[in-house]
Amino acid sequence: AAFDVLYASAIGRYDQAINLRFIHRMAKIEVILKAGEGITEEELEGATVTIFGDPLTHSTAGLVSPGDQSDGEIKPYYDAATKKYEALVPPQDMTGKPLIRISIGSNDFTYTPETEAAGKFGFFGGKRYAYTITVKA
Repeated sequence: AAFDVLYASAIGRYDQAINLRFIHRMAKIEVILKAGEGITEEELEGATVTIFGDPLTHSTAGLVSPGDQSDGEIKPYYDAATKKYEALVPPQDMTGKPLIRISIGSNDFTYTPETEAAGKFGFFGGKRYAYTITVKA
């Protein structure tokens, strides 16, 4: 991932060492693709992965939130060694919205996660969300 937002707060005296405990404020999304029926490993290697959500951030008093609440596209980093796509995103509500698009040639496959029991789906700062997606033609 290209960047992260860390936050720490402490009170102390100027003549003493102060220990800071940093907290991650962004959410991390990891995507691993698996070849399903009708898709080859070679096709997956040429796939383009897009993560939907607000790519902009707004920061106030150590809290991070989506910048303008618009739907946007985030291009994740691809680690060829682990075959994993990774992105850091601001905490946000993704209820009822598509999350991941996988493009292979002229075909697009979209993944929309199931909502949580409370009817909401969102990303929270300091959390990691890992998805293994089997792509089928």
